[in-house]
Amino acid sequence: MAENLFFDLSNNTNNLVVLTSADGGSYLYVNESLINSSGNGGVVTGSSDALTIGKHPNSDDLNFRGIISEIRIYPSNISSEMVSQTSKNIQRVNGYGNILAEEVKSATYFTITAHDYYNTSFSILNFSAVVNGTSYNTTNGTITTNIPSNASAFVTINLSSDYNGGYFNRSYYHNVSTDLSASLWQSVITLRGVEKATGKDVNNFSVNTTYKSNSTSTGELVFRFQAGNYVVNITPGDYTPPYYSFQENMSVNPLDNKTVNLSFYNSNFTLLVKEIITNLTVTNYNLTAYYNVTGWSETHTNQSSNTTLHLTNETYRFIIYAPGFAPYNDTLRVSNGTTNQTIFLYSANSLWVYAREEELGGVISNFSVLIYNAYATYQNDSDINQSIAFFNNVTPGLYTVRVTSPGYSTRYYNVTMTSGHHADLTAYLSVVAGNTTLLFKDKHTHETLEDVNYAMYRIINGSWQVISSGQSDITGRVFLSYTPYTEYKFICSKTGYEQKNFTLQPVYSSYDVLMTPIYEGEADLQYGGVTAYLQGTPLNNNNNLITLFVSSPHGTLLRYGLNLSYKTIRNGGTGNNAVGGSVPVNITVMGASINDYVNATYWWNESNGNYRVFSRVFYVGNASGGNVTLEKMRTENFGMSTFELVMISMGVTLAMAGMGALLGGAMGAGILSILCMSVFTYLGFVPLYAFIPFALISLFVLISSFRGGY
Repeated sequence: MAENLFFDLSNNTNNLVVLTSADGGSYLYVNESLINSSGNGGVVTGSSDALTIGKHPNSDDLNFRGIISEIRIYPSNISSEMVSQTSKNIQRVNGYGNILAEEVKSATYFTITAHDYYNTSFSILNFSAVVNGTSYNTTNGTITTNIPSNASAFVTINLSSDYNGGYFNRSYYHNVSTDLSASLWQSVITLRGVEKATGKDVNNFSVNTTYKSNSTSTGELVFRFQAGNYVVNITPGDYTPPYYSFQENMSVNPLDNKTVNLSFYNSNFTLLVKEIITNLTVTNYNLTAYYNVTGWSETHTNQSSNTTLHLTNETYRFIIYAPGFAPYNDTLRVSNGTTNQTIFLYSANSLWVYAREEELGGVISNFSVLIYNAYATYQNDSDINQSIAFFNNVTPGLYTVRVTSPGYSTRYYNVTMTSGHHADLTAYLSVVAGNTTLLFKDKHTHETLEDVNYAMYRIINGSWQVISSGQSDITGRVFLSYTPYTEYKFICSKTGYEQKNFTLQPVYSSYDVLMTPIYEGEADLQYGGVTAYLQGTPLNNNNNLITLFVSSPHGTLLRYGLNLSYKTIRNGGTGNNAVGGSVPVNITVMGASINDYVNATYWWNESNGNYRVFSRVFYVGNASGGNVTLEKMRTENFGMSTFELVMISMGVTLAMAGMGALLGGAMGAGILSILCMSVFTYLGFVPLYAFIPFALISLFVLISSFRGGY
């Protein structure tokens, strides 16, 4: 201090307090009153410097002369209120006052700390707070406000932080009597339950994570994850068929606010991919599964062994690409539970030719095949053990395929080979053959028509098979061999003409086939040379047969198929003859009502990459009336009040009575009105009490007409 001050403390009535403060000042209190102050002061820091009390550290002449009864070090500045409290708590003994009656407590202020909402043990070191308009910041995880904790008041607190990428802002309305341990979150992630591929809602499930768990019956759960990578465990509720429990790998970034679909499945479907001749496992392939209804797909690349997919029990299209092999493209039905499916791949640019007896469909083991066009020729005999003629590395192009076998007729087919693909051709050879010619002509001009596509079918082992296909030559003719006394089906098409389907049991050496021109549009069932149509009508309480007929005069077909569904019943079939064939599929329909139907989906893919899918609805024949018969409509009010129903029925009845009056006078009016109102009453459209007075009036009109009153 700048001056010498003397006080007598021997009478136990004076209390001297000297303070040095963190603001750089020194303060002298006597009996709770501030007597003097100085600009010299300091703070105690955590260093190795000597701490000097009662003496100037650099001068022996500057000392505190007297008895220091007590020294206290506080973590913050001391207020005058604290000085007053300190004075009151000191009791003097023998005039020196060095015994403390009770410990003097430091003043406390309202503090705020923050931690992560998801991981509560994680402290947020850098954050800001605005408390009733006053801003505070911290880098050590604690904010000490200037509000005493004994204020017992509510304050509005707005928190924000950019720590570790940032947190969402949060507000509190809090009583300062207790310190605030705030929880902030870095993300808002909505977990939504859906069925894989179909997208149907899955409402009942539970989620377990490292720090938090929860369950729902509404299909959604909200988690506020800390940024990072997580493995989330999902357990489904009670479903039939049951879903599997599974894990979801999840990456969360700071300030993410998004919905994550949890894809539930009920099938573990393993695909075993092998080479068809050696039966060796194919490696380094890419696989994609498609669900056409919703457009869902899932791709697995660079697979080195079997591939397991988690799917739901639906029909999927699988496409597989592997170096040196023809692409695989086909539909497969996935069932509940764990199933294995072996898929065989063919060499790229390969053609396999099979030979069958036309009459009975038996296997012909010994046959020869010649493949040719203007640029290349390939010839091979069948493998006797496997009854297949193998062709590899066939140059892309359109070829004529000739199949011969001793004692059988010769057949010709067209096959299109596309780079990288594989094709199958089944040839049907006849033991006893007659010959006939089809001559195609325009129905109106009778001009001959070249390039008419045709497919010749015959029933073999209960199903229609293509035994010959191609196009008419430059003279409009097609030369055919046939088995006598056998009925064949023909499907013929040409751009600009209606498709012509007919059956024929050849007798004559030549037939004229008249094609009807189309003057508007194209034929509905011709798609780039492929012709297809469905045959069959589903009947109620019956096992029904619907058949897909498909043909390709250029032999471009890789695979084709038909899938039928009726309510929960499904069935399907496929074929793979390059020139086409038929796919018969059975579907059982029981207990159908009017407007119930069988849904047919048919498809094919070609060597040129074309893939087409079509749907058609077959309404069930001889179905029961269901809920649309008059009997089933009894007591139906259609959402109208009784008054409205009565007014409508009266309007209709009066209109009918008017017609009856025009045709038969009062008698006609009375009869028609009673009949009309009777129908409305029988159906329950109007109550009986509304019919009785109307019937009495109509009866009075009828009696009066008999008596000549009208």
